[in-house]
Amino acid sequence: MSKETDVALISPPAKWMHKDIPYPPLALAYLSAVGNEAGISTAIYDAQFDEFSEKLGDLAHDRPQLVGVSATLMQLSDASQIAEYIKNKNPQAIIVFGGPGPNCIPTEDFFTTYGKDVDLVCRGEGELTWLDLITKFKGSENFSGELRRPAYLFQGVSGTVVKDGVDIIENEPRPLIYDLDSLPMPDLRGIEAQRYIETWRRNSGVGSISIFPSRGCPYSCVFCDKTIFGHRFRHHSPARIADEMEQIKSEFGPVDDIFLFDDNLSTKRQIMVDLCDEIKRRDLHVNWSCQARANTVDSELLGAMYEAGCKEIYFGVEAATLKLLEYLGKKITPEQAVDAIQMSREVGMKTGCFLIVGIPGETEDDITAIEQFITKAQPAYVGFSVLTPFPGTELYTRTRSLIKPSLLNRYDLWDDTRSSVYEDGVFVVNPATSIKRLEAHFKQMLADSGVVHNSSQFVINRYEEKS
Repeated sequence: MSKETDVALISPPAKWMHKDIPYPPLALAYLSAVGNEAGISTAIYDAQFDEFSEKLGDLAHDRPQLVGVSATLMQLSDASQIAEYIKNKNPQAIIVFGGPGPNCIPTEDFFTTYGKDVDLVCRGEGELTWLDLITKFKGSENFSGELRRPAYLFQGVSGTVVKDGVDIIENEPRPLIYDLDSLPMPDLRGIEAQRYIETWRRNSGVGSISIFPSRGCPYSCVFCDKTIFGHRFRHHSPARIADEMEQIKSEFGPVDDIFLFDDNLSTKRQIMVDLCDEIKRRDLHVNWSCQARANTVDSELLGAMYEAGCKEIYFGVEAATLKLLEYLGKKITPEQAVDAIQMSREVGMKTGCFLIVGIPGETEDDITAIEQFITKAQPAYVGFSVLTPFPGTELYTRTRSLIKPSLLNRYDLWDDTRSSVYEDGVFVVNPATSIKRLEAHFKQMLADSGVVHNSSQFVINRYEEKS
């Protein structure tokens, strides 16, 4: 970090099974971009890669005075240790937490369990809140002592919760950002986007990176955390999305795939149509992939997407019986999911889907129905996960009493790709056993049908010992 930079952003280690094909910390890229636009440079410390321990040493040496940490729920334990490390090295540093982790659990629980070294939490979308914080901070460089106290310095900043000794001050919420195009382009150089692309290419054969073209979800799945982006669907304009894709191609190419990380862009059909037209008008010639709801696509739309470069598409199917789909609040049917996958394949796309096991009330028949769904739909990729009641969701409210007491508030031990947090007696079949069974069935389907699988997105041998 240069001597002129005393603002830092940190992404803690990401503990998930696909660590070899990591997704970049786009939240930090947006926060860095709003700082850059305001003339305030930021150093980014990314724990995704192995040498983060060295970067912690750099951080201790550089002694930044304002540090932002973006964390998911399962990153909170590591994030808390990072905050403690920073405070031990520099007690005067102001530490700000944001992201879904500190947002989805009650404020008092957060500060008690994870936030003893945290001065402030950003609630909701962080860009404009972070801009206010860094602007006020930089404007106070000559202040010291009481004037640098976070409760004084950031008094009244909307979208924040400030710890002042033993007191917790909750400022008014910050409204959602409705004009996403008003935000600057994410700082992809700051997060070393090229490194992510090359890591994907080295480990999967596909040089990929993601962008985030929309926010908010108007649907009501009970397991979905909406504490950051809310229910209101908002999107970048097709021109802005194409701008990002063009920038990635020109500045970080060659790139084999640009992944539209959100799962709602097809919700507004015309936006997707206009994006496809914009990509073709610019003659971008870039491959991209996306997620979509099964009940928002049709053959005509999928054909337009394929012609514009969309070569892979993933559907959040979750369950294969109407009973469980209704429990989850998905508002789709198994038949719609089969149709969506088959239509996508017919236009030339590789298709994938996400499926969940470990749903309260699940039976052997439900697992068998998933096997039948896989056989009929023939997706090229399947991502299996275990239903996890993240705090802040309707599912958590419904099923908190079913969570193992030893795992309550121990989010560092939660893993929605391998095991359930619910008591063992909740299920007829152990969810981990169900996943092994389903993965074996998926592999057999691939062998029997001749469907071409590429494990760049979903690793199908996670339970096998690596040689």
